Amino acid sequence: DGVVLGGFLGAALLTDLIVAAYLLLALAAAETYVLLGPRRPSVRHQLTALLAAAGTFVLVGLPLWVTTIRAESNGHYGATQGDRVASAQRFNADLAQFLLPSPFSRLFHGVYERAALRLGDLADLAVDTPVTLGYATLALALVGLFATRRSRRTRWLAASVAICALLALGPTLRVGGHAYHPVASGSEDAMSLVLPGTWLTQVPVVRDLRIPSRFMVLGAFATALLAGLGARAAVADRRRLGAVAVVGVCLVAVLEGMVT
Repeated sequence: DGVVLGGFLGAALLTDLIVAAYLLLALAAAETYVLLGPRRPSVRHQLTALLAAAGTFVLVGLPLWVTTIRAESNGHYGATQGDRVASAQRFNADLAQFLLPSPFSRLFHGVYERAALRLGDLADLAVDTPVTLGYATLALALVGLFATRRSRRTRWLAASVAICALLALGPTLRVGGHAYHPVASGSEDAMSLVLPGTWLTQVPVVRDLRIPSRFMVLGAFATALLAGLGARAAVADRRRLGAVAVVGVCLVAVLEGMVT
């Protein structure tokens, strides 16, 4: 299993570097879930499989590793480390965006655009701002979070959303259009040492994910699952009233997101 997994990741690396980076993060999340679950597998077997996966991954991806190292050493690689850091600082999420309506909202796009202009011209980056998930989805997700808060699955989903939101902040903390650097690195890049986005800029493969706000694409998936739990809880608890409420919220979401 480890060899097959490593070969698949290596093939993904040769095909699309960005997809491979997201897959590595997904693998890390899945392994964390398995190792901390109630049915903990043998650590020795897990470690053996992971070592086999890592070895196969490096072996299959070796042509790309060698080519990249040579290009970087000769100064011919497309993206320098400075480019990666600058992009991560430019395209990270602002905390205020989590409270804004979607930039693609049919009803509230004007609200987003006016607010985004005050937050460092975020209106120009609408395609890269999945941190604004839409009020309908968030409302149902909060219902699901409260109604099933004792479920282990719900806690993992909520943690996934929180981690993705933290990664979306990138290497600097932006609040209301202003950049802050809590526990600054002291280098000319001026990054925060307490934000995981700073450390990701140093990790091979993952450091090429140069638009931190896109991490919320993964968070949006977990949010949608929480919204599904909320819809089910509302219908189970209130029957007809709950069904009407859920259908109404979903209808508003569809109408709001319609593209003219």
